[in-house]
Amino acid sequence: MQTPSHHINQKAGTVLAILLAAVVGPGNYAVGQSLQSLLNHAPVTTAPKSKFAPKPHLHPFAKNSVGASAVRKGWVKLSTGQILRGSIWTTQQTPFRIWLKGIKQYRDIDIRLVREIIGKIRYAKQIRQYKFQQMGSDIKLYTGRTRPRIGYQFTFQLINGNTVTGTVIAPIYIRTPGGKQYFYLLKKRIEGKLGQKTDSIPYVQTIHFTVTPAYRRYAKAVTRRLPLVNWRQLFTKAHGR
Repeated sequence: MQTPSHHINQKAGTVLAILLAAVVGPGNYAVGQSLQSLLNHAPVTTAPKSKFAPKPHLHPFAKNSVGASAVRKGWVKLSTGQILRGSIWTTQQTPFRIWLKGIKQYRDIDIRLVREIIGKIRYAKQIRQYKFQQMGSDIKLYTGRTRPRIGYQFTFQLINGNTVTGTVIAPIYIRTPGGKQYFYLLKKRIEGKLGQKTDSIPYVQTIHFTVTPAYRRYAKAVTRRLPLVNWRQLFTKAHGR
């Protein structure tokens, strides 16, 4: 007569056999198999997806896009006098990172907090082109040709009335009501072509954003919740470094 404990042990052995068969595959189960043999015959699996995996780039006009609220209405004026009106955005979920030379720190500004961006020329000069006198020579000769180099800085006027001035590198996209799309790069320095003059280089002069009540409420909530300071500054204060 078989005891209950016998039935329990028999069931446990059956479960163990099934588990081992699932690991090494049907027909390969053996009680005396070594650990190395199990590892050699174990099926290959893919790593689980982490919830911290980077998100794909979100198109600003995609449905249910988190970054869609960062597409602003307004107009962009170029140094040539041309004005482009329509939808304006930068890299989604990425703030403008402004370098403040005076205090040697970055300041991150959300596009939803900006009323206007004004570009200003810091310097403009012609750079001479040189070439070596001959192969292997250290002597350079002026070719008589120049190219323009212009340095810019940008003033960000915020919805709450504050202003931030510094250099920045950021893409600006404009889509007009007719469906045309334009791309410009805000940057601290631009170089033109050989023979070109500094006043002939087109650049973004002004970006004006339409400020709706919703943006006013957002700016007010953010300003009340957290001062607009650089995260490095917060880290330094918190850790006493």
